[in-house]
Amino acid sequence: MTPICYDRHGNPIYREVRLSPPDVILPHTLVKLLASSFLQDLLSNNSQTLLLPMSFLVFCSPILYYGNRLLRKQGEPFLNWFVDEEGEFYTMNNDQRVFSIPSELREALHNAQHVVVLTGAGISAESGVPTFRDVMTGLWAQYNPQDLATPQAFVRNPKLVWEWYAWRRELVSKVEPNAGHRALAEIERRVPRFTLITQNVDGLHQQAGSQRVVEIHGNIRRMKCFDEGMIIEQWEETSDVPPRCPNCGGLLRPDVVWFGEALPEQAFNEAALAALACDVFLSIGTSGMVEPAASLPLVALRRGARVALINPEETPLLSEKVDFLRGPAGTVLPALVQETWPQER
Repeated sequence: MTPICYDRHGNPIYREVRLSPPDVILPHTLVKLLASSFLQDLLSNNSQTLLLPMSFLVFCSPILYYGNRLLRKQGEPFLNWFVDEEGEFYTMNNDQRVFSIPSELREALHNAQHVVVLTGAGISAESGVPTFRDVMTGLWAQYNPQDLATPQAFVRNPKLVWEWYAWRRELVSKVEPNAGHRALAEIERRVPRFTLITQNVDGLHQQAGSQRVVEIHGNIRRMKCFDEGMIIEQWEETSDVPPRCPNCGGLLRPDVVWFGEALPEQAFNEAALAALACDVFLSIGTSGMVEPAASLPLVALRRGARVALINPEETPLLSEKVDFLRGPAGTVLPALVQETWPQER
């Protein structure tokens, strides 16, 4: 049986029960009472044990009924009953993060010849990677990110900038890919062509097994020469901070895009061409507000691709005709893989 939706923890939901009329919201304990001893006693004609639940129902129903109507008039969320795979009833507010996977998206993903994915800071944050703003804590709280992530800042104080990035690399080295990263690697194995465009610099996609990764903001684990821009994989360890380029003697810097710098031309051209040619485009864990990456799903949409947004919060992209799966990537993506290829797991 295909779930109708998932709760915010990724648990599949198979039925939704609305109490109407008279639209009375009964507590979970009363539902269990009515479903067990109440019905059993009714069948056995044991009228004495029916007195308590019947009295409670008669007394509380008007209060709950008019209270529920008042809540609805005020625009407050009301409660529905949901049934999980074990047949258990539980309640969930309408404003909680429940997502469903449209059958059209499943079909498009299953039949796609080229899938493109754009990921942002949200998917890495689920692994415990601090966002760019979050790392400005402790000893670094006195600094503005733009004072540490610009070419001018590096020229002014290269040691300070190097030590900040060394601290960030240490943070990244302690985290692992999450279920969202691994689900994307699984999708790559199941489709003929796959392009993963990431704004993240932590390398977690590659660590999870993704092969076709386009890093449009660089990689914090990689170094390059500040003067020549060449990637440097090995250098002589000395007391110099930052270390020196073995080719020209210039300073080494992280291979990341700083404020005021253009995106790597080759990487972004590859990303744009992929967006133009894909059948399905998934935008995951990104606000959709940082250009030029924010335009990539719109490019795919204009070219007729099926576009889905996977994010805990709404973004400007929702003004377009896209599928919105509200929730964390580590919850939504495994469910998407399971529903798209149910017999192949």
